Amino acid sequence: MACSQPSPVYPRQSQRMGETGTAVVRLNFDEAGKVIKAVVSKSSGSERLDEAAVTAAKNIRCKPYTENGRALAVTAQQPIKFELN
Repeated sequence: MACSQPSPVYPRQSQRMGETGTAVVRLNFDEAGKVIKAVVSKSSGSERLDEAAVTAAKNIRCKPYTENGRALAVTAQQPIKFELN
């Protein structure tokens, strides 16, 4: 399943506070490859970063997953990393 990469917006307060981490988001896709549900399955340790990860994940677009030529709804995990440079 080919998907666009999530583009999270780093929360300003998290940047100021030096918060970093990786949130893992569980995504449910419909047969068209659209995210229909996104929830944190593993926290980054920051509620702000987790919320930003979910928001970014909801904007992911994928080519539909197919088996035997038929599009199927699927679930996937997407890690979203927040690092300060």
